[in-house]
Amino acid sequence: MNRFVPLLSIELDDKNLPEQGASATLLLTFLQELGYTGKLVPVKVNSSYANQYKDYHFDIICNKVPH
Repeated sequence: MNRFVPLLSIELDDKNLPEQGASATLLLTFLQELGYTGKLVPVKVNSSYANQYKDYHFDIICNKVPH
């Protein structure tokens, strides 16, 4: 990922990630450590889930922040 610096389209589902020993928070932290930033793909969401990742499904687009 560091060599080619791809734009990433990611579907995050925190119900499935624990099966792989991960979570949405861990994945987003990993991408941030690689220099990526992300934006939620616009969707209509229930406001009670807006600041929670647990049991949440969403799509994000990530690109690497220029130095």
